[in-house]
Amino acid sequence: MQSIQINTAPLIRNFATQIDNGRIQVTTKLGTQTLVRAAFARATFPSDVDLQTAFLADLVSRASPGATALLKDIAEQCIADQCAAVRQLISDGSGTRLNS
Repeated sequence: MQSIQINTAPLIRNFATQIDNGRIQVTTKLGTQTLVRAAFARATFPSDVDLQTAFLADLVSRASPGATALLKDIAEQCIADQCAAVRQLISDGSGTRLNS
């Protein structure tokens, strides 16, 4: 299973994980607690960078309705970091990578 991790803040980590050949899961963790976990078909992720944030924001709001309110001011950065992690996972597909 390939995964990309981006440390958004000292206790907030965002992941994009390829869970099988056609599906990607995005996750946001606060410490050890999972706040967001949502999966989508890789083929549905927009190639247009301008549409990617809205795509993931909608996915997260449906999968974890209270997460955006809980994350407050950092929610937009979490979505942006999830987008970056998904793009990196799709573009190079190399194993686990830590970014900060």
